[in-house]
Amino acid sequence: MLHILWFWKLIYVRYCRFAVFVFYKYILEVSPNVIGKHIIEYYHITAADLGVFLSVYFYAYMLMQLPLGALLDRFGPKRVMSACLLFCVLGAFALAHAHDFSYALWARFLTGLGAAVAVLGGLKFITLCFDTRRLALMTGAMMTVGMLGAASGNDLVQRLLEFYPWRDLLVYLALFGAGLLCLFVVCVR
Repeated sequence: MLHILWFWKLIYVRYCRFAVFVFYKYILEVSPNVIGKHIIEYYHITAADLGVFLSVYFYAYMLMQLPLGALLDRFGPKRVMSACLLFCVLGAFALAHAHDFSYALWARFLTGLGAAVAVLGGLKFITLCFDTRRLALMTGAMMTVGMLGAASGNDLVQRLLEFYPWRDLLVYLALFGAGLLCLFVVCVR
């Protein structure tokens, strides 16, 4: 009996990592809404250029949905999500150190590539590890955590900008992602 309880506890702990990745993805997604004025000032760009900067994330996100679905089916969530989380981390870190707007665009694109797997990978993990009677509940819980990131992300980033410059904030977001990546590598099968 204790062995079965330990197994389910481990499954739920592993599940939380997926929900946190969805939260992290949304923080990365909405953070440019707050740091946009800093990006405009630093790169000497127009509002239209900022719109392009914001959209490249979504282009990458959109382009990767089908390929990532196939990769998740072939290789499973651990490998694919670890690689994509690495892209998120590298993208955030590269953006923090980009001194040219074209590099910033590539960094944002890289972040979108990595973030594209967050929801798909979480759904794949849920279907592999939970009974079909719990699929909707577990999906809803994961999306609730993710939407918390989307809903609170602007406020969170704004509050952190009171203490840290925007580039440092991006480095800290990358470091958070690196910590999450370590948890994925160690704790997800």
